[in-house]
Amino acid sequence: MPGWDNAAKARTWLTDNPAPDVILLDIRMPGMSGVVFLKELAGLAAGVPVIVITNQAGIARGHFTLEALLGIHERMARELTERGAMVDGIYFCPHAPDAGCDCRKPALGNFQRAAREHDLDLARSAMIGDRESDVRAAQAMGGLGVLVRTGYGQTEVARLHEWDGHQPAFIADDLAEAVAWWLTKRET
Repeated sequence: MPGWDNAAKARTWLTDNPAPDVILLDIRMPGMSGVVFLKELAGLAAGVPVIVITNQAGIARGHFTLEALLGIHERMARELTERGAMVDGIYFCPHAPDAGCDCRKPALGNFQRAAREHDLDLARSAMIGDRESDVRAAQAMGGLGVLVRTGYGQTEVARLHEWDGHQPAFIADDLAEAVAWWLTKRET
């Protein structure tokens, strides 16, 4: 929606409504706007977990090491904390797509682990991501799958007609619009 201030809409909703259960993410947030939004979300909806669940096949393919990925996660957490924002948990699958593990999205292993460790109700959750596997995982857990156009999302939107019965509940331009839509949807 051109001209719609997505972050402002989400801030207004959060101010006027009870906090949702959880927001699950696997997206490439555009620079500081994503960090600022996470900070505002944390301030307005204290107690709303923000969890990152991501597939990282680059480890299995030898593109980078587990130590490098953990370093990236530590740096992300540190930079978010320095800016007053945070994520409550990061879960990743280091396996190749054909490994048959239970932690690679759309499988629910990492979702179930996050639910146990953070006392989450996955059916009351949204998975906001930029891949078909994010939407499939959301539907498998009984939650809502929101596809964002950032990162790989624009390519995924172009191939929606190829998806086998797994359509996103909503397509958002960015993280703020995705969260604002989900929070509005949670009212009903």
